[in-house]
Amino acid sequence: MHIPGVSWALTLIRNGQTGFLLAEIWMRLYKGIYEIIFAVKYRLCRRLPAPNKEQITVETKHPVAFESPDHQTPFGTMRDNSTNKKFVLFMANRIEREAGGNCFGALDLGCSGGQLVKDFLDLGWRSVGLEGSDYSLKHRRARTSA
Repeated sequence: MHIPGVSWALTLIRNGQTGFLLAEIWMRLYKGIYEIIFAVKYRLCRRLPAPNKEQITVETKHPVAFESPDHQTPFGTMRDNSTNKKFVLFMANRIEREAGGNCFGALDLGCSGGQLVKDFLDLGWRSVGLEGSDYSLKHRRARTSA
């Protein structure tokens, strides 16, 4: 029986990198805890508004920022589509508390693969992400719709 990650963990221990291994385990547990909190708070215990039927479009003569360092060396969009549910929950609570109302929005400039945009869409917000590189779209790793 092969358990994913065991050989990686054993290699880290053999190389004396137990601190890194423990930090990695803690980060994964921490992220998992906030995934559960997010799901319970916003998907199970709260009635989300109906999805907005408005279409948001962006028109430009330059759909890809060819001269941008983000396009020429797409390090971020190539490797990062992470999210931080703790941040999403914090911002949602703060904005809802301070702004009141029931229609909220988020704009993520330089959104990489768009996971943060998707997280706010999951809350029932209007959310748009713009990325200058087309790397995530070409490699089908982008969140392209709600």
